[in-house]
Amino acid sequence: MAGAPVAVVVPGGTGADGLTFNMHAAQQGFVEVRFAFPGGGSPQFMSKGSFDNRGKASVEALRDVILFAGGKKPDYKGRFIADLLADQYKVDPQNIGVVGWDNGGNQALVALAKYVSELDFVNWLAFYESP
Repeated sequence: MAGAPVAVVVPGGTGADGLTFNMHAAQQGFVEVRFAFPGGGSPQFMSKGSFDNRGKASVEALRDVILFAGGKKPDYKGRFIADLLADQYKVDPQNIGVVGWDNGGNQALVALAKYVSELDFVNWLAFYESP
């Protein structure tokens, strides 16, 4: 294997929180990238912006996080995922996926469909209890 697979985790529910959700993918050898909706997340890792009830800004933010997870876009400090993990893990750029939990599955499907040409590197999509 070229490196660890990456799972972008999109939380369920109806609120903006997301970083407190953990599916324990790292314990199975994945790099787990947790998505927080604009305006959500735990206090020390709060996402900027305002929660738009999973609207346009939320879909765009998810696109950007998936691009980051795929090594296509840097974070707000100009760092790529490989830069952040270089000392501990190597990422497999051919094994990038999205896991949508509950309503997060709907959000993942919308982002992947709306930005299909930008996110064409995503290899898999998994749902858990999505409507």
